[in-house]
Amino acid sequence: MGMVRFSIYKYVKIEGKVKPWSYKKAVAGANGKLKPNVVLVDGKEETHPEGYYVLSIKGQRERAGLTSLEAQTEQRKRLAKQRYQKEAGEIIPEEVTGTLLADAADQYFMNLESQGKDPKTIRAYRAAVDGFVATCKKPVEKIGKQDLFDYMGWLRRQPIPVRKHGNPDRTMFNKVGHVAIFLKSIGKGGLLKKSEYPQYEEKLIAAHTDSELNFLYSRADDDQRFLLDFALGTGL
Repeated sequence: MGMVRFSIYKYVKIEGKVKPWSYKKAVAGANGKLKPNVVLVDGKEETHPEGYYVLSIKGQRERAGLTSLEAQTEQRKRLAKQRYQKEAGEIIPEEVTGTLLADAADQYFMNLESQGKDPKTIRAYRAAVDGFVATCKKPVEKIGKQDLFDYMGWLRRQPIPVRKHGNPDRTMFNKVGHVAIFLKSIGKGGLLKKSEYPQYEEKLIAAHTDSELNFLYSRADDDQRFLLDFALGTGL
């Protein structure tokens, strides 16, 4: 297996552009050390003290510090770890840094209670979010779209409770929606497109026949007739 490259870029502001902020390759000197705040812009070296450094890893970018020294130190740590794992054949576990998902969930539900949300609503949200927390072991900062897809897969593998009027696909849609609302509250909104949510079909509702409606109207008083008219007129 080949070695992964950890290229260093800096997120800088280029004046005169429609979208001024962009990632530019950091420039190293003859000694291999990065030139502080120097990046390549249209093939030319420019100094940009603003912004921050990132490591580019398989098309993904991760923050690596505010200075060139911090960025290069992080790059060397990643490379050393990769070399060790390749030579020793031993995987070094990732250190968990950042906000624990379970802690964020606890704070979220405490906030809902403080806002006076209906206890039934909180229970419904907790049933969904607790399942997500159990299946996702990442810190909040590293949660992405795939984690929601993994949660959907986990939901599909769970036993389906037998309910007379149950709609498992609708239940899954609701749970994923509850988790999405929770993630939005902790700064992780918009992970899924509308088309990526679980799909479901509403159960068909059997309408009363004319003979049944005639039976109801023939035995209704004025108030009851009004209610029947209202129900029929609104599609209730």
